[in-house]
Amino acid sequence: MIAAVKALLSAIEGRFYGFRRFGRGAIIKPFPRRIAGTQYIEIGDECFFGDGLLLVATDKYLGVSHEPVCTFGDRCVFGSDAVISCTHSITIGSGVLTSSRVYIGDSYHGYEDISVPVLDQPMTGEAPIVIGDGTFLGIGAAILPGVTLGRNCYVGANAVVTKSFGDYSVVAGVPARLIRRYDVELQKWVST
Repeated sequence: MIAAVKALLSAIEGRFYGFRRFGRGAIIKPFPRRIAGTQYIEIGDECFFGDGLLLVATDKYLGVSHEPVCTFGDRCVFGSDAVISCTHSITIGSGVLTSSRVYIGDSYHGYEDISVPVLDQPMTGEAPIVIGDGTFLGIGAAILPGVTLGRNCYVGANAVVTKSFGDYSVVAGVPARLIRRYDVELQKWVST
Protein backbone atom coordinates (compact mmCIF):
# COMPACT_ATOMS: atom_id res chain seq x y z
CA MET A 1 0.00 0.00 0.00
CA ILE A 2 2.77 2.45 0.91
CA ALA A 3 4.62 1.72 -2.36
CA ALA A 4 1.43 2.42 -4.34
CA VAL A 5 0.91 5.75 -2.59
CA LYS A 6 4.55 6.75 -3.20
CA ALA A 7 4.23 5.85 -6.89
CA LEU A 8 1.04 7.92 -7.19
CA LEU A 9 2.62 10.94 -5.49
CA SER A 10 5.67 10.66 -7.73
CA ALA A 11 3.51 10.60 -10.88
CA ILE A 12 1.52 13.62 -9.68
CA GLU A 13 4.72 15.52 -8.89
CA GLY A 14 6.20 14.81 -12.31
CA ARG A 15 3.04 15.97 -14.06
CA PHE A 16 2.91 19.09 -11.86
CA TYR A 17 6.36 20.18 -12.98
CA GLY A 18 5.87 19.02 -16.60
CA PHE A 19 9.06 16.97 -16.94
CA ARG A 20 9.71 15.18 -20.23
CA ARG A 21 10.02 12.09 -18.03
CA PHE A 22 9.66 11.75 -14.27
CA GLY A 23 10.53 8.21 -13.21
CA ARG A 24 8.66 5.97 -10.81
CA GLY A 25 9.46 6.75 -7.20
CA ALA A 26 11.42 9.92 -8.04
CA ILE A 27 11.25 12.62 -5.36
CA ILE A 28 12.00 16.33 -5.33
CA LYS A 29 11.91 17.70 -1.80
CA PRO A 30 9.29 20.45 -1.32
CA PHE A 31 10.09 24.09 -1.99
CA PRO A 32 12.93 23.89 -4.51
CA ARG A 33 14.66 27.20 -5.25
CA ARG A 34 13.77 27.01 -8.93
CA ILE A 35 12.83 24.43 -11.53
CA ALA A 36 12.45 25.54 -15.16
CA GLY A 37 12.58 24.08 -18.66
CA THR A 38 11.25 20.76 -17.44
CA GLN A 39 10.15 19.80 -20.96
CA TYR A 40 13.88 19.25 -21.66
CA ILE A 41 14.58 17.22 -18.50
CA GLU A 42 14.27 13.45 -18.02
CA ILE A 43 14.52 12.01 -14.52
CA GLY A 44 14.98 8.28 -14.02
CA ASP A 45 13.31 5.97 -11.52
CA GLU A 46 13.88 6.39 -7.78
CA CYS A 47 15.89 9.61 -8.04
CA PHE A 48 16.00 11.95 -5.05
CA PHE A 49 16.69 15.69 -5.00
CA GLY A 50 17.19 17.40 -1.61
CA ASP A 51 16.06 20.81 -0.35
CA GLY A 52 16.90 23.98 -2.24
CA LEU A 53 17.26 22.42 -5.69
CA LEU A 54 17.93 24.75 -8.63
CA LEU A 55 17.34 22.76 -11.83
CA VAL A 56 17.14 24.78 -15.04
CA ALA A 57 17.21 23.84 -18.73
CA THR A 58 17.31 27.14 -20.62
CA ASP A 59 16.14 27.26 -24.25
CA LYS A 60 16.45 31.02 -24.70
CA TYR A 61 18.52 33.66 -22.92
CA LEU A 62 18.89 37.26 -24.10
CA GLY A 63 17.36 36.36 -27.44
CA VAL A 64 19.83 33.53 -28.09
CA SER A 65 18.24 30.10 -28.61
CA HIS A 66 19.61 26.95 -27.01
CA GLU A 67 18.65 23.28 -27.35
CA PRO A 68 19.06 21.83 -23.84
CA VAL A 69 18.89 18.11 -23.08
CA CYS A 70 19.26 17.12 -19.43
CA THR A 71 19.01 13.43 -18.48
CA PHE A 72 19.31 11.65 -15.14
CA GLY A 73 19.62 7.86 -14.92
CA ASP A 74 17.92 5.75 -12.25
CA ARG A 75 18.65 5.96 -8.51
CA CYS A 76 20.51 9.30 -8.54
CA VAL A 77 20.71 11.08 -5.18
CA PHE A 78 21.41 14.82 -4.96
CA GLY A 79 22.05 16.50 -1.62
CA SER A 80 20.62 19.85 -0.60
CA ASP A 81 21.20 23.05 -2.58
CA ALA A 82 22.28 21.35 -5.81
CA VAL A 83 22.55 23.66 -8.84
CA ILE A 84 22.18 22.06 -12.28
CA SER A 85 22.13 24.48 -15.20
CA CYS A 86 21.76 23.19 -18.76
CA THR A 87 21.77 25.08 -22.07
CA HIS A 88 23.29 22.29 -24.15
CA SER A 89 23.69 18.72 -22.83
CA ILE A 90 24.02 17.18 -19.38
CA THR A 91 23.88 13.38 -19.06
CA ILE A 92 24.04 11.89 -15.58
CA GLY A 93 24.28 8.12 -15.32
CA SER A 94 22.52 5.79 -12.89
CA GLY A 95 23.46 5.48 -9.25
CA VAL A 96 25.18 8.88 -9.09
CA LEU A 97 25.47 10.20 -5.52
CA THR A 98 26.24 13.77 -4.53
CA SER A 99 26.73 15.69 -1.32
CA SER A 100 25.25 19.15 -0.77
CA ARG A 101 25.99 22.31 -2.76
CA VAL A 102 27.11 20.56 -5.95
CA TYR A 103 27.20 22.64 -9.15
CA ILE A 104 26.89 21.16 -12.65
CA GLY A 105 26.77 23.62 -15.57
CA ASP A 106 27.40 23.11 -19.28
CA SER A 107 27.91 26.81 -20.14
CA TYR A 108 28.74 30.11 -18.46
CA HIS A 109 27.81 33.78 -18.70
CA GLY A 110 29.82 35.74 -21.23
CA TYR A 111 32.08 38.46 -19.81
CA GLU A 112 34.17 39.57 -22.80
CA ASP A 113 32.35 42.87 -23.49
CA ILE A 114 33.50 45.08 -20.62
CA SER A 115 30.89 47.73 -21.48
CA VAL A 116 28.04 45.31 -20.69
CA PRO A 117 27.25 43.82 -17.27
CA VAL A 118 27.84 40.05 -17.17
CA LEU A 119 24.11 39.55 -16.46
CA ASP A 120 23.32 41.11 -19.86
CA GLN A 121 25.74 38.99 -21.88
CA PRO A 122 24.70 35.73 -23.57
CA MET A 123 25.63 32.27 -22.34
CA THR A 124 28.80 30.94 -23.92
CA GLY A 125 31.25 28.04 -23.73
CA GLU A 126 28.57 25.39 -24.26
CA ALA A 127 30.01 21.89 -24.07
CA PRO A 128 28.37 18.62 -23.01
CA ILE A 129 28.81 17.14 -19.55
CA VAL A 130 28.68 13.38 -18.95
CA ILE A 131 28.82 11.86 -15.47
CA GLY A 132 29.22 8.09 -15.50
CA ASP A 133 27.24 5.50 -13.55
CA GLY A 134 28.08 5.15 -9.88
CA THR A 135 30.09 8.37 -9.59
CA PHE A 136 30.23 10.37 -6.34
CA LEU A 137 30.51 14.18 -6.15
CA GLY A 138 31.71 15.56 -2.81
CA ILE A 139 30.30 18.56 -1.00
CA GLY A 140 30.72 21.79 -2.96
CA ALA A 141 32.12 20.10 -6.09
CA ALA A 142 31.74 21.96 -9.39
CA ILE A 143 31.55 20.20 -12.77
CA LEU A 144 32.22 22.62 -15.63
CA PRO A 145 31.47 22.58 -19.39
CA GLY A 146 33.01 19.81 -21.48
CA VAL A 147 33.76 17.43 -18.59
CA THR A 148 33.24 13.68 -18.87
CA LEU A 149 33.65 11.58 -15.74
CA GLY A 150 33.81 7.83 -16.20
CA ARG A 151 32.10 5.14 -14.15
CA ASN A 152 32.54 5.01 -10.38
CA CYS A 153 34.64 8.16 -10.11
CA TYR A 154 35.10 9.92 -6.78
CA VAL A 155 35.26 13.74 -6.80
CA GLY A 156 36.58 15.29 -3.58
CA ALA A 157 34.98 18.08 -1.58
CA ASN A 158 35.10 21.54 -3.21
CA ALA A 159 36.88 20.19 -6.30
CA VAL A 160 36.51 22.23 -9.49
CA VAL A 161 36.51 19.75 -12.36
CA THR A 162 37.62 21.45 -15.59
CA LYS A 163 38.78 18.40 -17.59
CA SER A 164 37.70 14.82 -18.13
CA PHE A 165 38.75 11.72 -16.17
CA GLY A 166 38.29 8.04 -16.99
CA ASP A 167 36.59 5.23 -15.08
CA TYR A 168 37.52 4.63 -11.43
CA SER A 169 39.32 7.97 -10.97
CA VAL A 170 39.69 9.78 -7.65
CA VAL A 171 40.08 13.52 -8.26
CA ALA A 172 40.45 16.50 -5.94
CA GLY A 173 41.62 20.11 -5.89
CA VAL A 174 41.18 23.39 -7.72
CA PRO A 175 41.45 22.67 -10.56
CA ALA A 176 40.81 18.98 -9.95
CA ARG A 177 43.67 16.59 -10.63
CA LEU A 178 43.95 12.83 -10.57
CA ILE A 179 44.90 11.54 -7.10
CA ARG A 180 44.53 7.82 -7.71
CA ARG A 181 42.79 5.41 -10.02
CA TYR A 182 41.89 1.76 -10.16
CA ASP A 183 44.10 -0.12 -12.59
CA VAL A 184 41.95 -2.85 -14.14
CA GLU A 185 44.93 -4.85 -15.40
CA LEU A 186 46.73 -4.83 -12.04
CA GLN A 187 43.40 -5.12 -10.20
CA LYS A 188 44.41 -2.57 -7.58
CA TRP A 189 44.33 1.13 -6.77
CA VAL A 190 47.39 3.11 -7.86
CA SER A 191 48.41 6.60 -6.80
CA THR A 192 49.50 9.14 -9.38
